[in-house]
Amino acid sequence: MIRYLLPALALAWGAGVMPGSAHGLPNGPHQGLQSHAGDYHVEMIREGQDLVLYLYSEQQTEIAAEGLSAVATILSGGQTERVEVKPAGSNSMRSRGVFKSDSKDVKIVVILTPKGKAAVTARFDLSKAP
Repeated sequence: MIRYLLPALALAWGAGVMPGSAHGLPNGPHQGLQSHAGDYHVEMIREGQDLVLYLYSEQQTEIAAEGLSAVATILSGGQTERVEVKPAGSNSMRSRGVFKSDSKDVKIVVILTPKGKAAVTARFDLSKAP
């Protein structure tokens, strides 16, 4: 599966599919990058070494994270790492210890899978982070 996923990710990045440029979304309520993913607006922030996601509707109302599963693929410094992102609060999900350096040259692809529904994808480019 990975051998098919990585070329697809490369094509998506090459096609310019980036938050802000592709969807024109402003920063989220926590001043993080936002990406449109199916029925979700996903806000991503870097909190120390942790990756934190906040889930909202198009109207910016909170969507519960309970029942969602997520996997993030982190592309940094020529290395690729996959991490599980777990529900961590009402509308948040977290993965601890993801960021090993302060580099902003990081791209993240998050695959969110709502229980009983098709997976959706959110993409983030930290070089565009505030």
